[in-house]
Order: sequence, then structure tokens, then C-alpha cells
Amino acid sequence: MMPLILAFLAVVTLAIVLYASARVLQQHPTLGLVLSAAITMTVWEVPSPPPIVHAFGVNIFLLDALSVLFALSTVFNFWRLGVFLRGTRFSWIAFLLMLCASVISGIGSLGANTAVNEARGILYLVCSTMWVCSLAWEKQEMRILFHRYAFHLGWGLVALASYHAIRFGIGGASDFVDADGVDQTGRVLVAGQAMVLALASLVLFENWLKTKSKASLIGTSAFAFVVLIAQNRSVWAAAGAGFILLIIRSDRFRRPAALAYVVVLAWAALVIIATGIANGEIQQLASSASNASTYNARTFSWSYLTDNAVDRGLATVMFGQPFGVGYARVEPNGNFVTFQPHNIYVSLFLRLGALGLALYLFSMLVPLMRHLKQATTSLNAGILGAILVYGWAYGPIWYVHIFLGFSLIATSTPDTLRTITLHKKRARSSRARSKPDVTGHAV
Repeated sequence: MMPLILAFLAVVTLAIVLYASARVLQQHPTLGLVLSAAITMTVWEVPSPPPIVHAFGVNIFLLDALSVLFALSTVFNFWRLGVFLRGTRFSWIAFLLMLCASVISGIGSLGANTAVNEARGILYLVCSTMWVCSLAWEKQEMRILFHRYAFHLGWGLVALASYHAIRFGIGGASDFVDADGVDQTGRVLVAGQAMVLALASLVLFENWLKTKSKASLIGTSAFAFVVLIAQNRSVWAAAGAGFILLIIRSDRFRRPAALAYVVVLAWAALVIIATGIANGEIQQLASSASNASTYNARTFSWSYLTDNAVDRGLATVMFGQPFGVGYARVEPNGNFVTFQPHNIYVSLFLRLGALGLALYLFSMLVPLMRHLKQATTSLNAGILGAILVYGWAYGPIWYVHIFLGFSLIATSTPDTLRTITLHKKRARSSRARSKPDVTGHAV
């Protein structure tokens, strides 16, 4: 009897702690952004953190707890999702239902640890994205907070990249170093960190176009330079797409300044090439840009996995296989590998089928089309376009999708702001009606 009582008390205590923590996170989103930034800064040194506890046959990690808090905080602000995800609410609901069904099916057939472990990446992505979308973006303070997040995290990654360059040198795609017993990439940042830095440069670049802030201009240039020496072609392509979308959709009065910035950068690059002062570094960058072996291996794996799914029949093609089945495949060099495909679209197709993938793409492309129609959300268009390109070469990376949540929202249109204002008035009116008068009766 005593063990049952203790277990019950433990569950109640855990529920209270989670509820209180989620409420704090809802009211103080700065805490969530600080935690996200701190984890982003550590993924080079600690790519695979140990579990914090083992319960019910499942290893529970710090990111599991943070994702649960993100999800609970989103529930408390759920009404905002209906406003900010205008036009994609039902596609997101359908996507989440398919995701839950695949996870539950995997748990039933393959066990909780196997299914949940494979689903973690996408679950983290969804929880972090929905949490960001549920924040108070109608307030100017929230947008200022997001800018500060990008600014400080960007400079933190620049400092981290500088430390790695000094200690290990500037390596390329095929280089690896021994980082205190961890076999890590020789690049100064892992791909996800480099992508976050590229997105942060977009945020600062857009701020420079609006305010002509010297700090934003310097930050944009420094961030872009580190992204360049990080030598990740997928990030280069994503950043290029993001800057192009941002520039072409910027206000016509700001577009000349953006083009002038690009011209100055191109001129500086030509001077460096002409003087030959960085021939070795330029050759290394050119080698990284032209090395197609990694990409060829990935495309071979994608074809292998999708062909295998198609061979399993129409049900697998439409709805995918349960989480936990694995991604076993043979690479062109004959190696047998099981890690997740470096492509979020292939990953979603394999687990949620063509229907789940279509729902996800619909939820991305509708906001992108909306942003492309108005110059006031050119930054949203740039970030969303960059992440869509990046997803072709990498699977779900949750801390990148902190920026995705911002890119999906729609707050600049009058009807959106009017809906938020009306909801707040109704909430205040409801609280006033339920407030007891001096006699103790509701008024």
C-alpha cells in the first residue's frame, strides 16, 4: 500500500511542478529562449547528452522535459495559435494527429523506448515551433525580445566558432577532431549552429535596413563571415535563399541599401581574391563547395529508403511506417547505416507518408505565399524560405525551428490584430462577470 501512496504522491508532485513551470514559461518567454540558446551553444561539445532519468522503460532527457514545458505552455496560450496560424490551423491539427498515431503505433508494436527515441527529433521540432507561435507577437516587446535573442545568440556562436578555430583550426566537411574524447566535425560549428547563425544574420540585416543601426550591420557581416568559414554548403544555399527573399520583398525604399551591401561584399571579395592574401583559405572554401561525395551518399540513401517504402504498398506510401522501424540502408560505399536521413522531407514521408508530408508542406507554403505578398513581413519570408531549403539536406533540428515559429506567424494584418484585441476584451468581460460582488454573489 505504501509504495502506491508514494507513487501517487510522486505523480502529483511532478504534475504540480510541470504545471507551475509551464505557467512561468508562458508568462516569461525569455526563460525559454535563454534555455534554447544555452542548449544551442553546447551541441558541438555535447552532441549526445546523457539521460537525466530512466522511467517506464524510456530514457528521459533534458530536452524531453523542455519539450513538455513548451507543449503545456502552448496549451495555456492555445487561442493564439488559431490567430497566428491563420489558414493552416486545420492542416497543423491533422499533421499532429498523424504524428501521434504513428508514435502510438510504434510504441504498441516496437516498444516505448524504440519508438519514442526515433520520434524525438520531430516531437521536439513540433513542440518548440508551436510554443514560439503561441507567444504574444502582437506586442512590440516580444519582437524586441526576439531580436535580442538573435543578436546575443549570434555573437555567442561567433565567439564559440572563434574558440574552435583557435584550438582546432578551420576544418572542412571531411575533417574531424578529437574534442576531449568526442570525435567531432572539424568545422568551427555544427550544421545546426551554422544555420542558426545564418538566420540570426537575416534578423540583424532586416533590422539594419529599417534602422540603419551600425551594430546590426556589423553583426550581419560578422555572422555571415562565420557562416562562410563554417563550410556547410547546405547552410550557404539556405542563407542565400533567405537573403534573396528578404531583399526582393523588402520595402522599395530599403531595397537600394540592401543591394549596395551586396555590392560592397562582392567588391571586397574580389579585392581579396585579386591580392592573393587568402589563397589557401579560398582554395579550402572552393574545395568544400565542390565536394559532392557527401551529397551523393545522401541522395543514394534517400532513393534507397523511398523505394523501399514504395515497395511496401499503398498504405505505407500514404501513411508511412510507425516510429521505431528504423532507417536501415546501404550507402554507395557499401556501409550499412541506420541514422536518420539527412532530409526532413524524406523523414516525414517515411513515418507519416505522403499525406503527412503534404500537410507539413502546406503548413509551410501557405505562410510563405502570404509573406511574399507584403513587404512588412519580408523577414518572415526570408527565414521561412531559408529553413525550407535547409530541410532538404538535414532532418529535424529543434533549435533551428525556434526561428521557424517566428516565420509562420501573421500579426501585421489589421484583421489579425483586431481578432487578438477582441479576444482580450471578451476575456476581460468574462472575468468581470464572474467576479463576486460585496454580497458574495456573481455579478
